[in-house]
Amino acid sequence: MNEIEINDKILTFEKIEDEKIFFSSDSFYSNHSENIDINYPTKVKISLLSFDRKLIKSYNLFGIFLDSNTYISLEKYLILENSIIISFDGILLSFNKENFILNWQKKDFTDIFSLKSYKNDLIIYDELEIARIDINGNYKWRFSGIDHFISYQGTENFIFCKEYIKMIDSNEVEYRISYDGEDINKINTNYFQEIKPSKENFLTRIIKNFR
Repeated sequence: MNEIEINDKILTFEKIEDEKIFFSSDSFYSNHSENIDINYPTKVKISLLSFDRKLIKSYNLFGIFLDSNTYISLEKYLILENSIIISFDGILLSFNKENFILNWQKKDFTDIFSLKSYKNDLIIYDELEIARIDINGNYKWRFSGIDHFISYQGTENFIFCKEYIKMIDSNEVEYRISYDGEDINKINTNYFQEIKPSKENFLTRIIKNFR
């Protein structure tokens, strides 16, 4: 079991080995669960305890990607005001820090790599997009690039600069996304302006060949 201290409380994460634990009202499904082999250890229990280790509330999560010999990572969580924000795969959950009651959840991401706080909001780094969400779970903006935001050359991603967030996609294209969600260098606009004439020229050549 892994655990972290949050002020006067303890947040714990542990695998569930009991096959008799089934989905209930205090459970969540990962958006990857349909792709996971039934024999893969995919159940995780998250609990909030008082400092003297009395249970406040717990939840079960189903369909989580786990290595068979390791516990779930505690890297993707954030304390924001009175909320505990936790992400698993493409699921984002917000809980009340005092009673661990669910505030809200988002299930429309692909694979969340990281999350950071910015001016009391959340900035989410997902495989296919960057998003800014307020403390109440409302989207302020969502930004997608030409390709997914993964550098296969190991270039550092999700860098917070003074005026923008620096992102790199799988083609090593650099994006500068303002904190208002604007494409500062207009990468997307320029790309589609360039590709449209090339497609039109391609179609023109094909039509000529049939004349």
